Amino acid sequence: MKRNTTARILAPMLGLSLLAGCGKTEPTVLDPDTAFAKHAATDVVMTVNGTDVTWSEFFYRLYNIAYQIQYYDKDGKMDWTANSTASPEQTNAEYVWQTAVDSCMQFHVLSTKAADLGITLDAADQETLDAQLSSDMTKFCGENPTDEAFDQALSKMYLTRDVYDYFNEVGIIYDKAFAQTCGTRGENLTDEDIQAFIDDEGYTTVKHILISTQTADGSTMTGEDLAGKTALATLILTQLQEVKDDPDALCAKFDELMNQYSEDTGLPYYPDGYTFKSGEMVEEFETAAQGLDEYGLSDLVQTDYGYHIILRLPTTRDSLVTYVDDSTGYTIGDYASASVFSRLLNSWIDEADVTWSKDFKNLTPEKIFK
Repeated sequence: MKRNTTARILAPMLGLSLLAGCGKTEPTVLDPDTAFAKHAATDVVMTVNGTDVTWSEFFYRLYNIAYQIQYYDKDGKMDWTANSTASPEQTNAEYVWQTAVDSCMQFHVLSTKAADLGITLDAADQETLDAQLSSDMTKFCGENPTDEAFDQALSKMYLTRDVYDYFNEVGIIYDKAFAQTCGTRGENLTDEDIQAFIDDEGYTTVKHILISTQTADGSTMTGEDLAGKTALATLILTQLQEVKDDPDALCAKFDELMNQYSEDTGLPYYPDGYTFKSGEMVEEFETAAQGLDEYGLSDLVQTDYGYHIILRLPTTRDSLVTYVDDSTGYTIGDYASASVFSRLLNSWIDEADVTWSKDFKNLTPEKIFK
């Protein structure tokens, strides 16, 4: 019975993300054309491990982030000194600047680490890049697009063709580096790596049988209806308690009764159980689940949903954390590999050699968009 929370695989911003519609300061409406024109597109903002971050790349990232803040502001304006909703300990100006810098750092560290990892782009990768280019050219320029028309479309987004190509190339490098170090779904991680991630994140895996005590309008049953549900839940629990000392028999009987009686609407999506962290389940359910040993069976656990009978299971690399659709879901292995690769990427970033160009060293978003 998961609460309405969203889990995501975290990774650097990769690929081309195009803008839709493309002291205390007074909120203003951003004027990107004027701001971008203050420097040439190819001016070097900073170097990362000897590679240049151009004004086109940096401004594209900077404005992309600032645009989103302005877009969701109730007045459609940018208040640089207001606290960021995405990072409350930072102002909007600090958040926009740091996020733009971090994005540039991720890309350039990845591209320079490719050689150390022995990663190169092959013919299949070039086919992927060509297909992406063809798709984007048609998307933004219509049928039979020309290079000139596409370059013009990119310029309206403050991008040069070199930066566009670079974004897509690093996207492939990211995928290859991820697969090489962690595996596409964490298969390169050791059992110790997986268990450390499980322990650090505090994951719990359970199956449960729900006997709902809710009426059609969401209220709690009373009288004979409630008594009938209580009797059924008690009967199911009694049958399970008869085999609770034999894990194999318990699991088999639990599955049988779960498939026969459970009224959990999530069962078709999570037939092998829920894998969750603290705060993702209703409190009574979570407390009972985390208090069980592996293959431990709970007593009746009552929540607003009804009666639950919980079976604690081992959490493994194949435990499903997030169902997306019938063909896609994220497992512990997926989340563990994302965590491991993120730490590795951060270590590369910490070691990176960064030099700011003198014209950009002391800039702030407020100065750029003034």
